[in-house]
Amino acid sequence: MTASLSTVLRRLAEDRNGTIGIVFAVAVVPLLIAVGAAVDYTRAASEQTRLQNALDMAALAALSASTPATTADEARARLEEHLKADYGLDYKLTSFEAALSRTDGDRYVKATATVRSPTSFLGLAGIPDVPVAAASETRIGNDEIEIVMVLDNSGSMTANNRIARLRDAAGSLVDTVEATAHGTVRYALVPFAALVNVGPAHAAATWIDTSGTAPSHSTNFNVGVNRLLLYSKMKSVSWRGCVEARTGGHDVTDAVPTPADKATYFVPSFAPDEPDFSTNKSFSYMNNYLTDDVGSGCTTLSGSAGDQTRQRNGCKYNGTTPKTALVAGTRYGPNMMCDSAAIQPLTSDTAVIDAAIGGMTAYGGTNITEGLAWGWRAISPGEPFTEGKLYDAKGVRKVIVLMTDGENTLNAQTNINRSTYSAYGYVAEGRLGITTGTTSVIQDKMDARLATLCGGVKAAGIEVYTITYDVSDTATRTLMGACASSTGHAYFPSASDSLTAVFEAIGKSVGKIRLSQ
Repeated sequence: MTASLSTVLRRLAEDRNGTIGIVFAVAVVPLLIAVGAAVDYTRAASEQTRLQNALDMAALAALSASTPATTADEARARLEEHLKADYGLDYKLTSFEAALSRTDGDRYVKATATVRSPTSFLGLAGIPDVPVAAASETRIGNDEIEIVMVLDNSGSMTANNRIARLRDAAGSLVDTVEATAHGTVRYALVPFAALVNVGPAHAAATWIDTSGTAPSHSTNFNVGVNRLLLYSKMKSVSWRGCVEARTGGHDVTDAVPTPADKATYFVPSFAPDEPDFSTNKSFSYMNNYLTDDVGSGCTTLSGSAGDQTRQRNGCKYNGTTPKTALVAGTRYGPNMMCDSAAIQPLTSDTAVIDAAIGGMTAYGGTNITEGLAWGWRAISPGEPFTEGKLYDAKGVRKVIVLMTDGENTLNAQTNINRSTYSAYGYVAEGRLGITTGTTSVIQDKMDARLATLCGGVKAAGIEVYTITYDVSDTATRTLMGACASSTGHAYFPSASDSLTAVFEAIGKSVGKIRLSQ
């Protein structure tokens, strides 16, 4: 093409019948060079990308195959071997540096390579090619990885012994990371069902609403009720450690609890004793675990007392023993829906995390949003759990592995509460943005909260892997796929697939050597 163009221009320039040929040639050459330069530089940019990818992979290969005894010459030979295979022979390795025997554990390989990208149009201006360069550095050091496993412990995990398979798979992730990672690794576990259990040992923590001043604390009770005090008034029951979702938008943040905003505190879960019966006989209630008016100091309620009066009657908790038998995939009583084991904060002790994994049991509903929210709080540097390093701490990588075998679930009811008890209290309270709705409408609202939360977690610089295990619900699959940091971070195993293989693949991905720049 360049030769043909030159011929045309030459003929125009030599035209003796007038000056138009010379004028045209003089005018068009700079224009062609300017337009053609874009084509040449686009080709050069593509070549630079190809060279960069090849050099990155070669640097990774050179370091991953090295030991403290490997010499710099041996590392360079390994790098060039891979670079030649992936790129070709027309490069020039302009710099190479390797530190492979450092006593502090910080080992690295650095390299720079160049090529000459041939031009077409710029050749008219005497530029036959342009230089293209790539630089790569990969490092093994005493970096730190924080991994939080947020795992579904709902009742559906009992099917086909899924919970046992999950315990094995989660343990295999720890084993795989320990075998492949360089530097310090710390693990946390957030088992979740319909609620998340922060642990009853935190009853007096500064981030728990111990004074009953959070906006949602007295909802469904007489004004001024303190939930922890109500637990203490009953017999044979105590707070198991679950908390409700925060209000004011804080349910999808890792905002540190502060007295300046009471909504940032965590309210202990307390499922109210629901009415013995509906006054107009048209409703039914699932969590009726006390008689409406038998507590110490109670006065007898008339048969016409309304459902709200019966549910809010605080004296019925005084000195009474609640029913706590199993019911509908959970338990009666104030701890209804608090079915999962407590969070295990970040620890480098693999025996501790293995014990927490081994203690997982399957029971209760599913609230993926609350699970992920607490996964974020377990890895963040601020309260309620403070084991996480600062987000901008050098050499710290934060990872969340989120797994579920079902969609968000909260069942609608036709009674005054409009739903069963949940992390959001009752739907009638409006904490999901609606005060009534079908089960599917409620699920959509929960999914919307999860989508917002996923965005916040990733914006904080946390790497998210998702595992959607044998889930056919299209909305949940789409949501979990979008929640992952990339398509390569999202897994969708079926019931027949090996869950252990998925967790091991994630473990290898987390533990592998990565480019440092």
